[in-house]
Formats: sequence, C-alpha cells, structure tokens
Amino acid sequence: MMDFTQFKQDFRKGVRPLVLTLDRLGFNPLAVSFLGLAITAVSGWIISTGALFLGAIVFLLGSGFDMLDGDLARLQGTVSKRGAFLDSGPGRGGGRDLLRRLPAAYGAGRPVDHRPAAGREGAGGYPGLPGVRHPGDHHPAYGARGGQAARPRRRRSAARGGRRVSSHGLKGKSERGLLITFEGPEGSGKTTLIKSIAAEIIRCGDDPLLLREPGGTAIGERIRNILLDRASGEMCAETELLLMEASRAQLVREKIRPALEAGLIILCDRFADASVAYQGYGRGLGEETVEQFNSFALGGVEPALTFLCLLPPEEGRARQNRERTDRLDRETKEFHRKVYKGYQALAGSGKSRFHVLDAAAPAAAVLQQALDRLRLLEHGLLKYL
Repeated sequence: MMDFTQFKQDFRKGVRPLVLTLDRLGFNPLAVSFLGLAITAVSGWIISTGALFLGAIVFLLGSGFDMLDGDLARLQGTVSKRGAFLDSGPGRGGGRDLLRRLPAAYGAGRPVDHRPAAGREGAGGYPGLPGVRHPGDHHPAYGARGGQAARPRRRRSAARGGRRVSSHGLKGKSERGLLITFEGPEGSGKTTLIKSIAAEIIRCGDDPLLLREPGGTAIGERIRNILLDRASGEMCAETELLLMEASRAQLVREKIRPALEAGLIILCDRFADASVAYQGYGRGLGEETVEQFNSFALGGVEPALTFLCLLPPEEGRARQNRERTDRLDRETKEFHRKVYKGYQALAGSGKSRFHVLDAAAPAAAVLQQALDRLRLLEHGLLKYL
C-alpha cells in the first residue's frame, strides 16, 4: 500500500522548481488554489464523458496544484510551516523579508524559527538585524538557554527516492545528515556567508541547524565567555586549547551527533580547523598536538565540506566592528598573521573537503561560489540553490 504521507513529501520536493517559478512570476497562493479547483472540476467533466484515464490524470494534476498553494504560501511568508497565518503588516515584508530574518536565529543549537519575531519569547537578536528574536535569548547575539523552537524536518533527496542521504558526519552510519563548516580569520565574512546560505536552503524547503564555536550549547556558551573575556588575559595557550576542546566535545555530543543521526543539514561557524589555525599556529602549540586533541573531542565526527574564507589579516581587521574588544580582538598583528598562515596551510593540505573562497571578492560573488560548490556536493538535494 502506498504511504500517502511519503508520496506528498516526494511530490513537494519534486515540484519545488515549479513553486519557485510561480513565486517569481508573481502568482499568489489564492490564484494557484483556484487554478487547482478549476482543473479538478474539468477532470469531473472529462470523466463524465467516459474518458476515465484522461480524467484521472487531470484530477491528479488539479490535486497537485491544490498542494502547491500551501507550499507557495509558506515560501512567500503568508503562513508558517504549521499553517498559522503570519502578520504581513508593516515591517514584515512577506516571504523575502521573513527569509532575511530567519538566519538570525543562530546558535545555541537552535533550528531556524519560522515564527514572526513578535510571536517568540525572549529578547535580543543578531547584530545588525534589529528586532530578530528567538526563544530564550541569553547571549545578545545567539542565546543559550530557554524555549524550544520547532524541530526541523529531516532532509530528503529528490534524486534518491526520498531516502535520507549518506554524508560524511558519522563513520559507520548509512543514513545521516550533513555537516558543513565555515572557517576563516577575523573579518573574513564567514558569518555573513552562513546567514546567506541558510536563507537559500530555507527557500529550498529545508531547515538548517546553525551552530557556532566556541559555544552552541549552554555549557559551550559559558566556556566562550571565559575564552573571550578580557579579564582572561593571563590564560596560557594550553588552557585555551583545552577549553576550546571542551566546548567542542559538548557541541558534538549534545547537538551535532543527534542532528546528523536525524538527517539534518548543519551549518557551523568555526569547528576543529579553527584550533589548528588559532592554537596550533597562532599560539605555537603545533598542528600535530592540536589534531590529537581534536580527534578526542570530535569522536569520529567530521565535516562533509569546509569553506575556507581567506582574507589577509590587515584587510579582515579593517572590516571588523570597532566596538568589538574581546580578548582575541586585542591580540597582536603578529598573532593574526600566524593564524592566517595556519588557514593557508589548511587550504594547501590537499584535503578534499576544503573549498577555498576569495573573501576579498564582493559578498554576492562569494555566495555564488559557495552555492556552486554545494550543488556539486549533494547532486540533487540542493540543486535548486
């Protein structure tokens, strides 16, 4: 017997290009709904003439359009994924404005929240996007405690019969999610890139899980505060590395591994490679030492793809917000040059998961380079990006 729920999921994935096309042509959900009803009515007339096979085909076509109106409404921000109508008044701006806000619900292991800001608990938001809030905000940018957002849907591949796709996250598992990490020196634009890619993935119908290092969990955020606190100026390199690995181990076991097993797409702002660059090269502990600690903290979890956003440290620091004065921001120019050399060494390591992006290029060009690489990675899952 056919699983109708599975059929609907596969159908929606297959017709996603049509939904995007209807949106670009200016169709609204009501018009699509009426079109579906009209086609269904025509199918009844065709069946009454005795052309049962043709009538059945036209009926299925009409039913398909009736499904499309809901997908188009969610894309344009008219309704949420749970079917609740969203406020489209001043400041909401429809689907594109919604997508612009969604990636800001970023960090503490929280999936992107599809509800409008006024309907969510907590205070605060992502810097530069005023009014963006998500459940239980604690840290002014990311939040680390409190409410629960809706669980994101498992990603399914249209090209592989709706089965979850094998990735590179957990060794020995046949069905798992996708871990994509973003690395680069200070001011390289990786955080902006993550938000842009998250918005594109949402437009394609998947809900990415956005994380950061250090942090991403309640414990990790407390460790982050210690690491970045200017009062921790006397911290030695070994302590810094161990704190980083502690935060990483918690993130992997509390957030990343369960998300991979659930088949989710994960976008992580820095990961284990950051310790190679910052503690291995910047602090002089050496790549081999850092890799040993990384291996222990990761427990077999590895990214499927790592974007390296390379930008000379002088340019990166010139881009930075002058108000940022955490402990790492106050490091010497020589330290940041060493970090940059560390990232250059990673780029030249020959590992296939690394994809180097020229962060000096315009943001739109960098985003396009990243999307092109993602298309190659998934062979269908992200082919509509």
